[in-house]
Amino acid sequence: MRNLGDEAVKEICEALMNRNSRVQELKLDRSNIQFEGARQIARMLGVNMTIRELHLYRNEIGPEGAMALSVALARNSTLEYLCLSNNNIGDEGAMAIAHVLEVNNAIKTLYLNSNKIGDQGAMAMATALTCGTGILKSLMLTHNEIGPEGARAIAKALKRHNATLEVLDLDNNNIGQRGAVAMAKVLETNHTLRELRLQSNNLGTKGTAILAKALEVNSALKLLRITYNNIDDKGAKTLAKALERNETLQSLSVYHNSIGDAGVIAIAEALERNGTLRDLWLQNNNIGDAGVLAFVKVLEHNETLRNLQLHGNRRIGDLGALAIADGLEANKTLTYLTLDYCSISSGLMNRIKHLIEETSRRRPPIVDLIRDNPNVSLLASA
Repeated sequence: MRNLGDEAVKEICEALMNRNSRVQELKLDRSNIQFEGARQIARMLGVNMTIRELHLYRNEIGPEGAMALSVALARNSTLEYLCLSNNNIGDEGAMAIAHVLEVNNAIKTLYLNSNKIGDQGAMAMATALTCGTGILKSLMLTHNEIGPEGARAIAKALKRHNATLEVLDLDNNNIGQRGAVAMAKVLETNHTLRELRLQSNNLGTKGTAILAKALEVNSALKLLRITYNNIDDKGAKTLAKALERNETLQSLSVYHNSIGDAGVIAIAEALERNGTLRDLWLQNNNIGDAGVLAFVKVLEHNETLRNLQLHGNRRIGDLGALAIADGLEANKTLTYLTLDYCSISSGLMNRIKHLIEETSRRRPPIVDLIRDNPNVSLLASA
């Protein structure tokens, strides 16, 4: 439903206040909802006992609308999924929602992306994680204005108090190296966090090295995304060392960085000993044929890697592609492989596709050179 406006939302809410309503999911994304519409939704949530999911993506409820919703959510015991992304709620609205989390015993998944939330709002969320009911499993805070102090507050909560949060998404903030230090301390001690997303946070190679060191001892994390963070070969080598020792990580995303052949060779060598990583996202780096050649042994011997993304590495040419083809003949597990937007001749690409068709007849699953598998959550609840 789009561009409904507050009056139409009011009518919908009045219908949902009927005790005979069985609606469990309410999607009002892009509906031009402002404060009055949010107030009507809050009024409905105070009565309705069936709604489990509420989607309010890209509206304009503002901090006042978030406050109105928070009053109702303090009493509501059925809503489990709440999306308030792109609503311009700011720190004030985030603080209101955070206060609710201290008493609410139902919300498991919360999206607050793109809301101009800064350190003050992040600190309020940290308090909720510390003092709350322990129900929240997934917290999404991407594309906000959270800096090192906000990251440190959240990290402190996860390190010392919270033992229930499984997914933390801080993509596209600005936590920097100091924030990386704080998150590393979480990885060293927390046993419940399964997914950590830190894309575009100005981590750099030093911040990456700090996180990688913590990964060596972490035994819970399954997904780490540190794309768009200016990671070079030195950073990649620290990640490689972590992969040699880590026994739980299943998905590592380091695309759109500055990783070259030396870094990817180190990662490939680590995968000869790693038995858990399933998804490796290396697209749009600075990898050439020498780096790709290192993956031949991985494809021949590694039995866990399912998804290898190499597209957009324009230094990969025919030599690297031929090596990959040789490795595929012995591989029995890879599901997705991307090599598009490299420098591979069309004739060789067609030849490799033909080879893949032949090998996929002998064993499932089918390897696809072009398909780009989306980097989705590993957890169904997220």
